[in-house]
Amino acid sequence: DSAVILNLANTYVEAKKGEAAVALLTRYLQKHPESVIAHDLLVKGYLMTKNKCQAHQTQAKYFMLHGLYQEASSQLTDALRICKGTETDRVRAQFKNLSTLRDFDENMKKKDR
Repeated sequence: DSAVILNLANTYVEAKKGEAAVALLTRYLQKHPESVIAHDLLVKGYLMTKNKCQAHQTQAKYFMLHGLYQEASSQLTDALRICKGTETDRVRAQFKNLSTLRDFDENMKKKDR
């Protein structure tokens, strides 16, 4: 049940058990990729484990889910400065996804006018 898993993840975060929170939430997000709550908790878990690269990427996804594209872009820019190796390819792919999503939203708003 989603509520039980998210409550457990929140308990891990409050208990400063970042690794346990990250493990639980990354599995959870495979089946529930649009969960805003899970992304928010995962950012906290990554920060606890000092994984700033993943924290910025996850925060960007959180902002994208809220339609806050400028904030998401800022997080991805920060991620590019921090991430190393193949992780930068993942960040660049997220920039492309952000651009596609932003364009889609703008087109939908134009159709509504």
